[in-house]
Amino acid sequence: MDASLDFFIACWLILDPLARYRMVQEAGKERLIDATKAYFPTEEDMKTGNPFMVLDRGEATHKPPMIIIQGTEGANIEQTCADIFADHYLEAGGSVELHKFDGRPHMFILVEPEAETTKDAIEKLRNFVLAQA
Repeated sequence: MDASLDFFIACWLILDPLARYRMVQEAGKERLIDATKAYFPTEEDMKTGNPFMVLDRGEATHKPPMIIIQGTEGANIEQTCADIFADHYLEAGGSVELHKFDGRPHMFILVEPEAETTKDAIEKLRNFVLAQA
């Protein structure tokens, strides 16, 4: 049985858990520090499961087409992270669509389900999934 992905949808995800952890430590965001530690108990785990570092180490054996959706006003992640990751993913031979939504908060699709930007984001996701079929 093959467990590889045909495509990957990434909405407001943490692409570099170690950098994000250090960012929230510096900002004193205890809730996000605890959330990170719940998933990655140690900094070594944050390196091992780090999508950026997996690409840099050449360990990404499968690079499915990917779409990234992110609002530019999210305070939970560094806003340039998605751009840098998309560039790395392309350089590693993957294909990626990056859609950033100006002025939209973290998780804007869930927070503002009726907003025009949410409808636009959902349409982009829909078109991406249909293109993979």
